[in-house]
Order: sequence, then C-alpha cells, then structure tokens
Amino acid sequence: MALRYLMHADDIGLSSGITRSIGAAIDEGLVRSVSLIVNGSALEEAKESLLARPDVRVSVHLNLLEGQPLSGADRVPLLVGEDGQLAATFQKLTRLWLAGGRAGRVALKKQIGLEFSAQINRAIDALGGRLDRLLVDSHTHIHALPFVLDVLLGQDYQRPIDYVRLPREPWHVSLNPDDRSTVFGANLIKHMLLNRLSVSMEAKLKARGIAYNPLMLGVLHTGAMSPSAIKAGIASCENVAVARRGRTFMEADPVEVLLHPGRAEESEHEFWRGRPDLWAYYRSQAREKEFETSQDAELEDFFGAA
Repeated sequence: MALRYLMHADDIGLSSGITRSIGAAIDEGLVRSVSLIVNGSALEEAKESLLARPDVRVSVHLNLLEGQPLSGADRVPLLVGEDGQLAATFQKLTRLWLAGGRAGRVALKKQIGLEFSAQINRAIDALGGRLDRLLVDSHTHIHALPFVLDVLLGQDYQRPIDYVRLPREPWHVSLNPDDRSTVFGANLIKHMLLNRLSVSMEAKLKARGIAYNPLMLGVLHTGAMSPSAIKAGIASCENVAVARRGRTFMEADPVEVLLHPGRAEESEHEFWRGRPDLWAYYRSQAREKEFETSQDAELEDFFGAA
C-alpha cells in the first residue's frame, strides 16, 4: 500500500453514551483516532477516556451545530437558535454569508472566530500536553467553507494549528448493494461539494505550512461505513496515489477513514429536546453498524499497524 490509513471516530465528548461507545471502539476494535467535541455534555468523561488512552490521536471537532456556545449566546446571536443553543448548519452559514452584505459578513466572521477560539482553547486547557499536535476538523465539515476556513486560520490560539482535515474523498462505489443506498442522493452532493472546496483549502493550508491528510473516506458512505465500503474506498485511494506519483501529494499524515460508532443512550433524550433530527441521528442503528465495522477482523491488515 502506498498510503497509511487511520480509522477515526468523530464526536467523543458529545454525550456519555457516545463517549463510552467510542471508548469501546478503541479498546475492542481498530479506532486509533478521535475528534473531541468540547461543548458536549461529556467533556470530563472524554478527557478521562483520552488521558487513559495515550496512544490515541486526538483532533478538536469544532462545532457550531448544537450545544451551548462556549463564547456565550449573547456574543454569537447569528450562530444560535431561539433557545440559545448553537444551530448553525452548513446551509445556514452559507445563506448568512451570501445574504449578509459587507457588515453582515464581518459580523458573522467575528462570531465564528469567538466560538472557534473558545472551543480550541478549551480543548487545550482540558488536555494540555495530550494534544502534542493541534489537529482540527469540524462537525459536518463546516471548516471547508472558504470564509469559515479563513476565520479558523486567522485566529490566535494558545498554540498554533498543526493540522487541518482536508475532506477530499476519491470517487468509489462498493459492489455490495447494501452499501449503495447512501451514495446516490445527499451524500453524493456533499461529496462533490467538499471535493470542490478542498482545492482552495489545500492551497491555503500549503501556503501556511499546515499539514493535512492526503485523502479521506466517509462522505459517500456516511451512515453505512461497512467493511466492503471501506475496502472499495481504500482501493480508490491507492489508485489516486499511483496516478499522482511524481506530483505534490502530502503523505506524512494518514488517510482518515471516518466512522461514527458512538451511539447516544435512551436516557440522554433530554440533551436533544427540540432537535428530533439530531436525536434520531445519534440513536440510529447505523451507528451500531459502524461500531461493528470498527471491530471487523478483515480490516486489520489495513488498520492494525496504523
């Protein structure tokens, strides 16, 4: 294999149930990298989990979609809903930017910067030396939006950013019919958009000397990351690596293979009161299936030594 692969789990810290599930995916499976949500309800539990597992790679998972804003709801009114909770989706951020005018765009960028700074500095305070490199990604890949990335890269944090996830995914479709149900629809649109945005992202990261992953997997098959879908994706990544040999192609960092194996517990329903779409997502059986994928013995050849 020309590339290295790292099985990664998003959302640790979001709730106790999700955090415990991801801990089990590490201990019982192949997950060796996680993204930490610092404004979730289980930050302390996630901190203990990560300090007890020093070999696990940790990224800060910037979150404008849900939970309490760490910067204060009154300081980021464009990012919250009527309940004062964060509610800035990828689509909402895009609409605010396009319709905002000069003053609106300045206000939006300022508020995003306040919240990003609060979340990144909270992660550094919580984990300290455990974050030997400051790695950053985001909930629903919002950092791929050009103006959001500009804000992210333009802030002063307690330490400089070392790495940003690049959501560039090669085209691939598993031969397994059960995997294809997620590909042709919203995931396909998201895949095409993120690949397009990755072009300018890569240029900005290179210009600042910030590391990034050469490729990633987990968009086309979001919610259905089965062993067969992952194998199809890895084959495509290898083909891309061969085709780009001799051209600039950063390989210092591994290909991130994104899973969402953390599942909320029934008793945590209160955390998502008023957000039934998110509650259904975090209780979905797809998360249980992706947890099973993280334990698949046939994938050990790809991830066992990562």
